[in-house]
Amino acid sequence: MKYQLTQKQMSSLLGNEVVVLNHQDGIYYSLEEVGTLVWEKLREQPQTFDELVAEICQAYEIDEATCRADLAGLMASLLKEELVIAC
Repeated sequence: MKYQLTQKQMSSLLGNEVVVLNHQDGIYYSLEEVGTLVWEKLREQPQTFDELVAEICQAYEIDEATCRADLAGLMASLLKEELVIAC
């Protein structure tokens, strides 16, 4: 399963973070450093969970178990807000 950005959002990179507008609901979201990395990878092309884990672990000093737990929480939030879909 891969994740990709939905058409229900618009985003902009502001410094080290991404600001995302869910234009269906009119709600803004802000993603900090790691969330920005995930968002930018998803903007490039759909990614699997494992691909995202590998990218984060390579970019930051974090153990894989912590990364997986944190990423699972982020992806659940993005899915719930319909900013990302699983395909």
